Amino acid sequence: VKRHQKHQLYGDTMANRSPTIKNVCGWAIRKATFGAFVANLLLGAEAFTVSLSTTFGALHQVELSSRRWRFSPGCGFGLLRDSYITTTGSGRCERILSAKEGTSENREYVRGERPDGRTIRLRDLESRFLDRIKRCSAVCDIESELSDAALLFNEAASRIDESTIKYHNLPTMLIARALKKIVNISDRGRRGKIAKHDSEMHITRKLIPELIEAFGKQVLTESKIVASGRSRHPASGFNVYALQEILYVFARFQQIRKRVNPAKSGDLRPLAEKVCSVIVTTDFVRKVGPRRLVETLWALAVLGINHRIDLLTAICDRLTKADAFGMLSGKELATGLWSQAVMNRPHIGMIKVFMRRLRKQRVREDMTPRDLSRALWASGQCIEQLDGIAAVVTVGSDAELPDLIDIDLQVATLRNEAETMCHTLTREVVKPSNIKIMTAGQVADILSCCVSCEMDNSTPMLKDLSRHLQNEFVLKDATCGDISRILLSFQKLYLVQERETICKLGERFLAIVNEKGTAACSPKELNTNLRSVVMLFPRKPQIEYFDAAAILMLDHGMGDSSLISGEQVSFVEDRTFEGTFLSKCNEFEVSNIIWSFAKAKIFSKNILLVLADRMMELSDRCSPSSASRVLWSYTMLVSQQEEGSKELNGDSTTFPLGNGTVDDMREKQFELFRVLGGVLLSSQLTPVDASAAMWAMAKASYPLDMGIFDHLAEVLACDFILERAMVRHIAQALWACGKMTVWEDPLQEKMGLVKTPPPYLDHARKFATFLLSLEDQLTSKDVAQSIWALGRLGIADRDIVRGFAVRATIVSPACNAREIANILWGLSKLGFSDRNTIRVMTDRLTNTSALEHCTSQDAACVMYALGKMKIRDPNTFTILSTVIMERLNDASARAIANALWAHEAVNIVPPRAMLNLWANQYLEIVGLHQNTTAGKGSTISQP
Repeated sequence: VKRHQKHQLYGDTMANRSPTIKNVCGWAIRKATFGAFVANLLLGAEAFTVSLSTTFGALHQVELSSRRWRFSPGCGFGLLRDSYITTTGSGRCERILSAKEGTSENREYVRGERPDGRTIRLRDLESRFLDRIKRCSAVCDIESELSDAALLFNEAASRIDESTIKYHNLPTMLIARALKKIVNISDRGRRGKIAKHDSEMHITRKLIPELIEAFGKQVLTESKIVASGRSRHPASGFNVYALQEILYVFARFQQIRKRVNPAKSGDLRPLAEKVCSVIVTTDFVRKVGPRRLVETLWALAVLGINHRIDLLTAICDRLTKADAFGMLSGKELATGLWSQAVMNRPHIGMIKVFMRRLRKQRVREDMTPRDLSRALWASGQCIEQLDGIAAVVTVGSDAELPDLIDIDLQVATLRNEAETMCHTLTREVVKPSNIKIMTAGQVADILSCCVSCEMDNSTPMLKDLSRHLQNEFVLKDATCGDISRILLSFQKLYLVQERETICKLGERFLAIVNEKGTAACSPKELNTNLRSVVMLFPRKPQIEYFDAAAILMLDHGMGDSSLISGEQVSFVEDRTFEGTFLSKCNEFEVSNIIWSFAKAKIFSKNILLVLADRMMELSDRCSPSSASRVLWSYTMLVSQQEEGSKELNGDSTTFPLGNGTVDDMREKQFELFRVLGGVLLSSQLTPVDASAAMWAMAKASYPLDMGIFDHLAEVLACDFILERAMVRHIAQALWACGKMTVWEDPLQEKMGLVKTPPPYLDHARKFATFLLSLEDQLTSKDVAQSIWALGRLGIADRDIVRGFAVRATIVSPACNAREIANILWGLSKLGFSDRNTIRVMTDRLTNTSALEHCTSQDAACVMYALGKMKIRDPNTFTILSTVIMERLNDASARAIANALWAHEAVNIVPPRAMLNLWANQYLEIVGLHQNTTAGKGSTISQP
């Protein structure tokens, strides 16, 4: 028993007021039987003393040896809400009168006009318990109050035992208020504001399911009545405030469960939907206030109930009224917008008035950074949703002719409102009092809105947010999800100037992965991080992100050190991914991860092999787009490694090659083509998919499934596909057609077939015509690939060749040595010998900047082309011969043979040093060359 504070109640006060529970100032329960207690409580003597602080929790421990009361059996919950406890002067509880049984005499009796007895309505008793629960500060106090209430509200109490007390007959408002209080106390304990004890947690785990079960039974009963269409007495309806609070409680429980254990978060949605079915039968929207309506929207959004269009429309229509949204604070307005964005059911009227309201100075000045970021994020999401799904916009019910409404105009108007609100609220964001306490997640929300509103990347506010992200106290609380959202916004806004911030975010991402391992982030977050960094910095991406990816993907249950050293990763056929990070990756995520490594030119044999194995494991659910992306990426990395490209960013320290040889990579590459090739036999291919797959097959020299290549070329040549294609994709496909011709003649000869043109020859001609129709968009690389492919395919159409030759002279200042060599080689194969075009190309090649990156192979190819076209240019031959002599160690025997043949073809004496080195290095003979030039038909054969 707590400390007592006694108060004296005088008879004259009681005589002037009705003797209901509202007139009783406290409870008297000191060594009294239940009957005597009820008498002292309800009779209202002329003067008596009660204790205000004695808890009602000990009621069930009172001696009940003589039972002097009874409850009317069969009285349900709905009747109890407006029922009455009648007592006699002796304090004996006679019975419960239902609302139907209550006569006018009874009602007068309730008002205190019967001097010989006292009556108290259970609704008033419910109010008293609600007030007591509101003052509770611990879960054990709430349990005590509910136990006391259960004694009074249960229909039958023949055996009252603490262990068997149930809450099925408690009013819904009492259950909802108790659950809400428990949630608030639990949340305060989670935040560390109050101490948590084991006993409290035990009571909470026991009490919550019992209360939800009790409420659920009553809701199910009510929903059955609603579904059956039976009429109900007005007194038996649900309390609309209880329905609103229970939805709020369910949403809070859903949040807590997902936060504590996402894998085992119970689903309260079915019961919440039953509550919604009861709500729509009441005048809920009219009775509850705007703040409760916003809470209801929030609860529906958290629970994922967005299909109750009738309920959502009614709530949103109400909130668009001035007397409703004018009562809402900035936090509540932000919550309403957030709910609309999460449910993906944008209501134009509500969004518009909320955005305009948030621009008011007196509204936004009280908003916290959390409220500001939430409002900005929600407005951006709503704009994107309206842009994408304008056809399913929820129009207000007052629109009589929704078909006549210009949705595009409304969306444009709403976008202007959002941009205006964005600029207004961002001024509040950058205030020192707000930005200094802003978290990384809130910055990510704001950046997301900037992306949706297409804000200019030179806006000073973006610089301030980026600078804020470099603070240690912000980075230490940043999660992988926050980092991925920030990087995605940086990539969409193209904030390449914020490299320092991106570097610090990468260091934080790597630290999280080192600390938590595979549980640090989801595959989607890793994919977003890698892709965003590569899109921002394709040549020199931040290596920390790829370090983190290596740790995640090479985790096979071993320690991190052994994984990074690359010593224990075995390349076996039966590799399994159960329990690893890759086991959580789907085919789309795997394809994007390997694509990021290819774009960043980071080669790691271990990573490539495990990604290839995982992709083949997912081949049965692989899409054509993912298959094409994987084949292109894998082929790109393997080919660059084989060619010894200096552009590769991987090294043996950061990304070890691991055991195995390059042959392992080539075998895995052919296995990928074999497994994923069938997926490409689809009609649902995009231009990018078809072009990338064709390039991969040609670059990998994969001739085993030529039918797949023919199908890809046929799909890409369709008119509706070409209309969607970009120039570089078609140029790449044309190059692939030229590359694959090398396999046509050997295969036909081996099979004893008559030489016939390849099936894709006509498609290649169509590709060339398409490229010339967009010649203004052709780059130097596109022109070089196209002319080279035309030469390999033998497409010598005069108009086509002339068109590409003219474009080549225009883009020649941007050509490098390799592109010039391919252009000249292709023109020579087609019999084109326009000296003006050739002179333009050779003048560009002999320029100092082009010669710096000219290889011996490029020089030999150009000389061979000039020899083929019988163009005698001693200056060009001298310069290119010098290039070969300087890079003789890199020159192949075929390159030197082509150069010597070209000299003879145009009757130019090759340098003595070149011939001597050729004889010494490759023929192992000395000094056979004379100062006379061999005539035609000499022993140097034409390649």
